[in-house]
Amino acid sequence: MKSLFQLPLWSHFEWHWHGSVLHSTLYRELILALLIILFLLFAAIGLNV
Repeated sequence: MKSLFQLPLWSHFEWHWHGSVLHSTLYRELILALLIILFLLFAAIGLNV
């Protein structure tokens, strides 16, 4: 009976932890992509001028 209660709690904790890690890496990649796009835009403007 004890294991029945422990298993869902543990899986929920594990899922929540993996979800937060996935979220942070996703945000990091989005910020990195935005920085690269901004850099390319500034480079294109600089070359045109």
